[in-house]
Amino acid sequence: MAEWDKKIAEAKPKVQAAVGDKTVSILQPYAKGIYAFGHNFGRGGDILYGEFQLKAPNAVQKETIDSGTGWAEVSLETLPDFAGDYIFTSAWSGDDANPESVYGTNVWKGLSAVKNNKVFQIDQKGSYFNDPISLEAQLTFIVEKLT
Repeated sequence: MAEWDKKIAEAKPKVQAAVGDKTVSILQPYAKGIYAFGHNFGRGGDILYGEFQLKAPNAVQKETIDSGTGWAEVSLETLPDFAGDYIFTSAWSGDDANPESVYGTNVWKGLSAVKNNKVFQIDQKGSYFNDPISLEAQLTFIVEKLT
């Protein structure tokens, strides 16, 4: 724990300085739509929203964090409300849906994070959990991408 706390203490100011007041979201396409994830459902949310205290878009904050559920189902029509200035994404590992059904749409391509090249492909399996080994890898990836 002490080693983890040290890594967070070293990385947090760098990440916060790089991101500033911009928002961050975690979005994963699946067969019936899109999942948005919050602070307690893996995929780096523990680090992004918990350890680094980065801002989520209002819809993500309300539906996934404040609600305590950790995730929300999102339609393509409401996707812009859940999309942050930075997006961490990958296809949902729980089904075999083609992620291009989201990534190939004009809605996705119109998001500011997509236009500004601020979309980061997280590892489907490695980001799924929030155990110590997974968190170590997620931390390295998140810090590298945001700084």
